[in-house]
Amino acid sequence: MPLRMTVGGTKVAVARSGMGANGGGMVAVVEREQSASEPDLECLRLSVHLLQTLVDANAGMRASLASNAKLLGDLLDPMLSREARNVLIAKALPPAHGWHAVVVRIFDADTLDGALLTLRLRQFSRRHKALLREEESGGEYVIAVPAPGLDPRSSEAVLRELHQVFERQLEHAPGFLYGLGQSGPAALSDAATLRHEANQAMTFGVRLNGFNRISRHEDMLLLRLLAHPAVIEESRPGFLRLLEPLLAMGEQGTTLMETLKVWLREDESMPRTAELLGLHVNTVRQRLERCRAVLNLTDFRTDTRLRLYAALQLLPLLTNAES
Repeated sequence: MPLRMTVGGTKVAVARSGMGANGGGMVAVVEREQSASEPDLECLRLSVHLLQTLVDANAGMRASLASNAKLLGDLLDPMLSREARNVLIAKALPPAHGWHAVVVRIFDADTLDGALLTLRLRQFSRRHKALLREEESGGEYVIAVPAPGLDPRSSEAVLRELHQVFERQLEHAPGFLYGLGQSGPAALSDAATLRHEANQAMTFGVRLNGFNRISRHEDMLLLRLLAHPAVIEESRPGFLRLLEPLLAMGEQGTTLMETLKVWLREDESMPRTAELLGLHVNTVRQRLERCRAVLNLTDFRTDTRLRLYAALQLLPLLTNAES
């Protein structure tokens, strides 16, 4: 049975568990008058600094984290030959179906619990055998994540989990601002190229869609080409004319455009769109039908979807250019 006590006015249940001769751990769970099967696991915040100290004090874990960071740093070194990188990969890492590089940049972390974020990233890295490196400049991470299989949906699930690590920080740090850029999958011997692509995706994604989102390089590639000033100036009237009926509706039109944008971005999956927007599938279906009617479209043909996708993604640049 866990020991129940009050810490700083908060009721908690504390359970201790041995982890071998050289260490131990403690978990504190906030009491919320719920059944034992429904604990708020985010209460690990109460003991995160203790757990972080235990991790840092473990010589084997400390060496493993340092080794992973050094290995990723070596693979990112442009002076290292491809042959040498392949030797390092073969000796130190298990085979993988390609790798994703993720660049994370922290823009505002005044209210962030850095120890909690570091612990979460380390847990993610150990769970998925990823390589984690914090850049010397601080405020930026590079993470190399192995693709778990040939099915791209499995990679999407892992990268979505990484994004959720940062999303959970917003619950306790509302002003937290970050950018995530993803590249790959490709061979880890191309780590420098993968990081460059991930950094481009993160930088352009923040410029286009704002903070606290993950941007994929393959999605940003077409948009970066279309975002050339000459192309924007040439295409702006046509794109704005396409969206004009929705833009004229004010706040209601903004809501419809956001639904349409997410639906197109999520491969036209209504369940995923509904999940991301916190809506019922029928509500998504009704909004899409409303978009089609307002835009006076017979249906969402492939060429229409492509133009709508580009126009909605580039809308911040189009309206800035207009003003």
